[in-house]
Amino acid sequence: MPEQPVIMPKLGAYTEDVLLSEWLVAEGAEVAAGDVVFALETDKTTAEVEAESGGWLHRIVEAGEKVAIGARVGVIVSTRAEYETLLAGADDGNPFLGYIGGGGGAAVRGAVASQPATGAPGAAPPRAVAGPLVSPRARRLLVDAGFSLEDAEAIAGSGPGGRIVDRDVAAWIETHASSPAPAPADGLSVSSRIPLRGRRGTIAQRMVSSLQTAAQLTSVLEIDVAPLVELRRQLNDAGAEPRVGVTSIVAKLAAAALREHPLLNSRVTGDEIEVLGEVNIAVAVDTPDGVVAPVLHRADTLTLEQINARISELAARTRAGTLTRDDVADGTFTLSNGGVYPVDITTAILNPPQSALLWIGRIRDRPVVVEGAVAVRPVLQACLTYDHRAVDGGPAAAFLATLESLVTALPDLPA
Repeated sequence: MPEQPVIMPKLGAYTEDVLLSEWLVAEGAEVAAGDVVFALETDKTTAEVEAESGGWLHRIVEAGEKVAIGARVGVIVSTRAEYETLLAGADDGNPFLGYIGGGGGAAVRGAVASQPATGAPGAAPPRAVAGPLVSPRARRLLVDAGFSLEDAEAIAGSGPGGRIVDRDVAAWIETHASSPAPAPADGLSVSSRIPLRGRRGTIAQRMVSSLQTAAQLTSVLEIDVAPLVELRRQLNDAGAEPRVGVTSIVAKLAAAALREHPLLNSRVTGDEIEVLGEVNIAVAVDTPDGVVAPVLHRADTLTLEQINARISELAARTRAGTLTRDDVADGTFTLSNGGVYPVDITTAILNPPQSALLWIGRIRDRPVVVEGAVAVRPVLQACLTYDHRAVDGGPAAAFLATLESLVTALPDLPA
């Protein structure tokens, strides 16, 4: 079998470098096709990458490095002899085979030489283990608390196979909290420091880049959502499982509105506006590590029941940290429901390279005029942020007007 490269995969529309957060197998370890070999991290998710073939792994990129999409981070060869030859080539000046970080093939051979000898000729060597296995969430928690990954050696893992998970790190941190940092020169006390790195650092970079790149503005429309509230009540009283949420109904209506207003389902690339054929709605989910936006693919083709079930599933897997690459890939429009907080209006920042994002506020009773009389009705503020390079104010307002008309038409749902 020829050398099989281990590639940093593409995650949807992401174009920037991706963090190789953790190698999950050791240098020189034997892996089988389908074994998880490394974890990656973007601002929206973490994911684990599997080997596409079996053999012996040579790691090219160290954990903690950012890597271009499509770049080789390792290579798998089919036999131990090929692996030894691969290492020998590293010392012959081949930059691809060299072990990143210094030492070249000699450093790797030193590690291999320290492994126990195999038994009978032809017997498979034991799989190598590179210190404790630490889940990506546990790794971030440890680093964000100001500790190094070397400190994981002192933590007992309670996960499968002794893997260290976030609850193990949290318990360990409670008994190993560092002393308060000295006061800064201005005399103000600092109660804690949160490193701006990992997912939070990536979010910061992407949001600043989004504001600097796109011509963003927000239009707001107050919508009487009495028909939506009534539909949700009827469905849940009838035993809907999982229970239907406001987000699911709005996602269904927004998908239909995007079919009528395709410029809102576009992206700007260089000197072109690309109007996208698929309506893939990314739904923002809050997690302790930041907002993640798993995607409802082809949302305009799904029923309300399918959308509701899918959102419930994706939200649960987001909070459990088990999303896959496909779950966060290829979003074309973002929906964020801020209604769980007592907030009415916000000016959300676009999720690049998307051209539009719909943020909805809380539902609250307000006096409104209905057929010439004042009545108390449940309303929410629909806040549409859009990229003025692709979308003018008129089409943005028309999208919101369509959304309002679809709400008014409930319980009749768009096809």
